[in-house]
Amino acid sequence: MTKLRIPVSSDVMGWAKAEAQAQGFPSPEAYAAHVLQRAKDGSDLRAALLGAVPVPVSEFDDAFFADLDRSVSEKG
Repeated sequence: MTKLRIPVSSDVMGWAKAEAQAQGFPSPEAYAAHVLQRAKDGSDLRAALLGAVPVPVSEFDDAFFADLDRSVSEKG
């Protein structure tokens, strides 16, 4: 596994620590990795859905993806 170093301000780090703890992650780094992975998964899903045939691309508008993001967020 590759590591990613991201400099953040102390207030962002404090927020990340609180979020990580609140959501059950062992560290802010684990929380950040989770957030990045979810973003990638969403991007991959969007690309797969847009590449699907025969569904018209117009079916996948911003509202569709907003609803999908909300649904995924609620499930954790």
